Amino acid sequence: MDKIFLTTSEMARLLGVSRTTAYRYVASGKYPALRLPEGHYRIPASVVKDLACIGSVQNQVSKRPGRILVVDDETALVAVIEKFLKTAEPAWEIATATSGFEAGEKLLSFKPDVLVLDLMMPGLDGFQVCQAVKSNPDLRHTSVIAITGYPSQERIEAIIRAGAVACLVKPFDFHHLVKIIRERVSLLPPVRPETE
Repeated sequence: MDKIFLTTSEMARLLGVSRTTAYRYVASGKYPALRLPEGHYRIPASVVKDLACIGSVQNQVSKRPGRILVVDDETALVAVIEKFLKTAEPAWEIATATSGFEAGEKLLSFKPDVLVLDLMMPGLDGFQVCQAVKSNPDLRHTSVIAITGYPSQERIEAIIRAGAVACLVKPFDFHHLVKIIRERVSLLPPVRPETE
């Protein structure tokens, strides 16, 4: 490294983490950094080099694996999404449901960090499930990613207003879904080490 200081983007690229993750760790004060008047950070290259030798920033803080609940009344699609997510990130804990009612039960017992939720299901639909999640203090932290085969601007705006972070239109790019989930999981608070 020829530079004395690096940007958070350069730090993220060298450590193989998202820019948001790098920024959050630097902003937390865990790593020494200079803060410019406009709010940007500059991190000593030596600090980043040391971190790169040890491993990624995520290895410095113990993080529990993300918990993802996939809900869709198309059982074949649920199976495909589950398999893809397990392949993309084996550490993630995955649960599935094929109805809004089953989702309600799983939400309370599994308490997912991310909910991949079909909008149009018989009985309890995705809008009702999303509203239930966002009105429950124990589940408010859950990031909802809506999926739908019946897109309309009105539906998409309605689910975003209800609290979803994104709405993907079927057939969607599984890699894009994984990217959004990774971003949401990276925002989870670190697990405090247990004291002996």
